[in-house]
Amino acid sequence: MISDVLQRLAAMPARLATIVNGLDEEHMDARPPGGGLSIRETLALLADLELNVRWTAQAARVLRDRAPVLAAVEPDVRAFEHGYRHQDPRVALGTYTMARKHLLATLAPLADAEWERTATTGDGAVITLAAWAKRLADEDEGHLRAIESNA
Repeated sequence: MISDVLQRLAAMPARLATIVNGLDEEHMDARPPGGGLSIRETLALLADLELNVRWTAQAARVLRDRAPVLAAVEPDVRAFEHGYRHQDPRVALGTYTMARKHLLATLAPLADAEWERTATTGDGAVITLAAWAKRLADEDEGHLRAIESNA
């Protein structure tokens, strides 16, 4: 199971690149019909989350701390506070790809017992590192579908 999750996580940067490479600025900045983030903002969000939340704050804390609490992330707030609409989408994709490689380098060699380490989420749920990784892969699919539908 965890090897499947790791494969899904590893495939995401290339899947994103396939969709967004060649898109013009107009496509990058278009809002989805139902509202939400543009492709540019979504790529900036993914880079920010991967570098500053998932890899450095969440995965590292689950592996390091005894009873970590993983704070909830508000994408719309982060998009505004971090100026996602002004970021270069190709730089964001590169940052995301680099950070994902670092995350996978951290996760791939873990022993089975380490995947059972737990953390408490912002809503009070207790999850294992394995469940966290699966949730991350599932979130990736949601972001990918949003980008595909807006491309």
